[in-house]
Amino acid sequence: MKKIISIFLFIFFSSNIFPQWTNYNQNNTQGLGGDMVSDMIALPDGKVLIATNNGLKKYDKDEGSFSNYPDLQNKLLLDIYTSGSLIWTGTNGYGVYYYNGNLWTNYNSDNGLAGNIVRGITNDNAGNMWLATYGGGISKYNGTSWTTYGTAQGLPTNFFYSAFKDNDGNLWFGTSGHGVLKYNGSEWTSYTVADGLAGSTVLKIYEYDSFMWFCCVGGVSAMHEEFFTNYTTDNGLAGNIAYCMVKGNDNKFRIGTNNGVSIIGSSIENIDTSNGLANNKVISICQSTNGFYCYGHENNGMTIISGQEIQNFFNWNGLASNYVYKACETSDGSLWFATSYGVTRKQGNIWTTYNTNSGVNIGYVNDIAIDANNNVWAACNYNGLYKFNGETWQQQVIPGVSSQNVTSVYVDSQGSIWVNIHNYGVYKFSNNQWTNFSNGTSISGHSYIKIFEDSQGKMWFYSYNALHCYSNSSGWTIYTQAEHGIPNNYVTGITEDQNGFIWIATRGQEADQNWCISKFDGTHWNNYWASIHNSYLNFIFCDSNNKIWTGGNSPYYNNVAVTLFDGVNWSFHTTSDGLPSAAVINAFEDSQGNIWLCTNSGISKGDITIVKNKEPEITEEAHPSVFPNPASGKFVFKYSLNKASLVQFELTDVYGHVVMSENFRMQNEGEHQYTVDVTKYASGLYFLIFTDENRRLTNKIVIKNN
Repeated sequence: MKKIISIFLFIFFSSNIFPQWTNYNQNNTQGLGGDMVSDMIALPDGKVLIATNNGLKKYDKDEGSFSNYPDLQNKLLLDIYTSGSLIWTGTNGYGVYYYNGNLWTNYNSDNGLAGNIVRGITNDNAGNMWLATYGGGISKYNGTSWTTYGTAQGLPTNFFYSAFKDNDGNLWFGTSGHGVLKYNGSEWTSYTVADGLAGSTVLKIYEYDSFMWFCCVGGVSAMHEEFFTNYTTDNGLAGNIAYCMVKGNDNKFRIGTNNGVSIIGSSIENIDTSNGLANNKVISICQSTNGFYCYGHENNGMTIISGQEIQNFFNWNGLASNYVYKACETSDGSLWFATSYGVTRKQGNIWTTYNTNSGVNIGYVNDIAIDANNNVWAACNYNGLYKFNGETWQQQVIPGVSSQNVTSVYVDSQGSIWVNIHNYGVYKFSNNQWTNFSNGTSISGHSYIKIFEDSQGKMWFYSYNALHCYSNSSGWTIYTQAEHGIPNNYVTGITEDQNGFIWIATRGQEADQNWCISKFDGTHWNNYWASIHNSYLNFIFCDSNNKIWTGGNSPYYNNVAVTLFDGVNWSFHTTSDGLPSAAVINAFEDSQGNIWLCTNSGISKGDITIVKNKEPEITEEAHPSVFPNPASGKFVFKYSLNKASLVQFELTDVYGHVVMSENFRMQNEGEHQYTVDVTKYASGLYFLIFTDENRRLTNKIVIKNN
């Protein structure tokens, strides 16, 4: 077959309009960060302080985010006390930490604290801090010295769970096995099961409406004028181990137990995992000043209930991995990302991860797709094919296939599901039946095949050794470099523009510098060489403005992440424009017109509603000069840098082939010149392409050698 190939060189580069990029990665999308939530405090600004087994967190529901206090990272916290900007937090084994608004100070048994397990914190009317320890008694701190109260001072135990100050200034301390102690500033009084208390171990203490409330191992006790009213499973409480409680704005009491939450008003209503709680064991509880309720669990993070909305936050939530391979969107606006460690869903500001940590046997996800019913399909490297129906993930069984290495998944315009399975070929799911589509065809035996459907209903299959197209009317066509002039047989991406042209991205060896993109007009392939600033192209994508995006792994000497073609001009986006990495794996446009780039360092959202002008830093007069021109044997080019920059130049022939390349690394601001030896090159027209961190400029030069 006759090879028909056209070479296009564009020497006008426009990079004036850039979207505002926002980067997301594992660090800034992390979930709760701890499995155990032992205490919570509602802050005046609507945020919530959270004590976890991995330090202290602050939750902002409006932003859907958790922030950390790094000084307390990896420490198991048991209690929180706040006063204005001051924070005290008790730990399991590290004593207590005090934050004065700027710095953290640690107090432990080495500098006066009675014990290093601090479960309760309060203060008295004189400003002294009181700390209930488990095993060391009670410590009072006046700002300079410590006083200890324990069995040596006449108390019944040294093991305490809680501390509280009532409205009259009395101090209350919950014990392990000895009821509750009250201190009025001069004497101690104890209340036990014999006095009517629901249990001898008191985990938390509260005051509401002139009643003292005690959460006990045995139920909840409300005490008024030394008379007790108890709530247990016998009269409707969800569980007999009561860990915590809060009185809500609706005047109902919410009590966290070992078996769910009891809501006590005119009657008792119990909620548990069947109502959306992450776990039935609720050991901490609070209502934010914005009205939503937070329920902390011992092993399953935290549940937020706001009206009818229920959200669960776990230690593993956030972007599952910084290696992101594909993005897509369901009709509710949720964005879904395939990563090297599971699937992540972004729903507004809420990030949810599905992988082995969350109980789903999903690991390395190669590809992801959405069908017409909003089911999410995930092609996994070692775990097979999974489908998410909005509630649960289910592994799909393909008859006759034992391999669990699914390399791609695609949904066509008819709703059929296409997958490629390593060593098995392409399978199609239609009318509730799987068929081996590749059996006996040109793609049989090919591995790592990706799939695409064009507007004419033709199916395209591409991999590292050929480009295949199947039409119901004309059958199979195989496009290769040798026969049809595509840039390289290693095809990494395919898209279709709004004019119906097919575009492909290819990948070659860096020594050959034969990576480029190509446009197919139905008859022949038009290859674009010199304008591509990335090597090892990973993808190609057409946005709703009919602009072509491509990118891959940039050479070490530049920081270009993606190249953009608007039909006339080429521009490129770099890490200097705010992108996290020059290695871009894929691109996606959401329903709002935002561009999402999947990289090896997380994902970047390009907000087209926030556009910044990037004015060129070079005038026409400052354009690099070349002399002599025409040149014989050698020529000199001069250029000027407005600031220190990485510099590269390439000399290409009229076919776009790079015949010479030089990387100068970092050069200082000012004037520079370089002499180029061209004695070995044939006479003819060449292009000198000059690139620094802000510009890509091209000069024509004629070489005349004898």
